[in-house]
Amino acid sequence: MIKQPPIALIIFSNDLDSYLSNIETERKIIEEALEHYHDTDRLKVITRSSVSINELFKLFNRYKGRIALFHFAGHASGMGLQLNDTVFNQETGRAEGLADLFSREVTNGQLQLVFLNGCSTEAQVEKLQAANVPTIIATNAAINDSKALHFAGIFYRTLANADHPTVFNQTVYIQQAFDTGTAYLKSTEANIVIEKTARGLKLKRQKGTDIPWILYTEVPEWTLPTTVYQEIAKKNYQLSRFLLVFVPLLTIGLTYFYYQYRVMHTPIDLTVKLDNQTPNSALPPLAANLTLTYQGKTEAFNNIKEEAIFKNQLPSRKDKIVLSFKAVGFESRDTSFLLTQGLVLPIWRDDTYGHVKGMITEDVEQNEFIPIAGVKISLSNITTHTDESGAFELKIPFDEQRLKQRIDFYKTGYRTISKEMSINKNIPVRLTLEKQ
Repeated sequence: MIKQPPIALIIFSNDLDSYLSNIETERKIIEEALEHYHDTDRLKVITRSSVSINELFKLFNRYKGRIALFHFAGHASGMGLQLNDTVFNQETGRAEGLADLFSREVTNGQLQLVFLNGCSTEAQVEKLQAANVPTIIATNAAINDSKALHFAGIFYRTLANADHPTVFNQTVYIQQAFDTGTAYLKSTEANIVIEKTARGLKLKRQKGTDIPWILYTEVPEWTLPTTVYQEIAKKNYQLSRFLLVFVPLLTIGLTYFYYQYRVMHTPIDLTVKLDNQTPNSALPPLAANLTLTYQGKTEAFNNIKEEAIFKNQLPSRKDKIVLSFKAVGFESRDTSFLLTQGLVLPIWRDDTYGHVKGMITEDVEQNEFIPIAGVKISLSNITTHTDESGAFELKIPFDEQRLKQRIDFYKTGYRTISKEMSINKNIPVRLTLEKQ
């Protein structure tokens, strides 16, 4: 008997006080998308609703070594997943313990994908990566219940090729399925806005954000398993194995090696797209320097706003591309990867415009200055005071950050100063107050 098929474990949770009306629909859509794989013994689809922590561990123990795909839909946060102790009571499965559970399946099994379809699950990614999970889909913001349903539906129908008349005649990579899902959302609403019903343990409304789902993968060409697992009569086993396994594998192998030969000898153009995760229109626009080092050669682009194309790069299975990103007002990034047709590079603002620090003094005699303690420094509704040495530091929230700010300096007995100044954390402010 051939070993049993891998498992797609799909679990759901809900909260009667913050009810997600699309959870049951999401379950049906995912089951329908994967039903061809389930019916042909390529993948066993197991769904559970109102799962407790205890039940989740029982499922992992029962199907130890067989779980290839794990999907969660329900309330979540960076701390963990909200599960159901009972139908009426909730409990949080903490991210650390869940990561250990996934680590066992990666080490001793075949776990390839963890999809956390709840609010703001990106904070769990680091723990999942430490557990060596090859592919993770998480969210960097609160997500609307309806959009979560649509994204999951499009993603799984694309990955399973469910809408194609011959499902198994065309391979769909996980990167393609993810890109299709995000493209669908972008086509329906260019700027996703968090709405009332969201899949978070605590809903934090945002004014607007880009597509909140993020793909982290070491294997962008991973696909759903296509091997058929079924019991074959012993007397026909050798012949069936030859006909059903060897011949297709030989054909696939020859095709693969021919394809790889063509790929490795055909230069491609690498497109690097910059994806700003922290947009702020009040700050200077992106003007990045990108440097690519590959096979002993270095190529640089300056003043990049959206994307750069590195032309005629020859693929390699062992040589990795080293890409360096630098831009004023953004965190620098260095990343390495094998050559593909394109790369989306997430970038974030740094705190260049988020800090004002300096010193306030009094000119008591010519060129003799003494520090003034207790000076009130105000920027909009943000306030701080100087310490005994006259020093201060003002931290500006991201949504209040600007290239220039008007700041007020006030202390009883001194003339108030209201001054517009350029903001840069690396340039301290030195100001002298005059007595009234």
